[in-house]
Amino acid sequence: MAPAPSILEILGALLLYSYSFYFVLSGLSYVIVFVALRRRLGVTHVPAPRESLRAIWTSLGGNLGNVLLTAPIHWAILS
Repeated sequence: MAPAPSILEILGALLLYSYSFYFVLSGLSYVIVFVALRRRLGVTHVPAPRESLRAIWTSLGGNLGNVLLTAPIHWAILS
């Protein structure tokens, strides 16, 4: 049986996966709504860079909070 991973390994893996998942899905959502279907959906809003950056930082903070809350559970299961 393989040795149990440390809590730092679990934190790193969860952060890597959650941030990569976030950037892929949010980028895809932006491309679909603001680029591909802009005329069809009638989107006239042009997002401000400052507003977008604030939303990104808020989401990254939420992801970090979720990782910190779930890492001990993952560690307990894998130990």
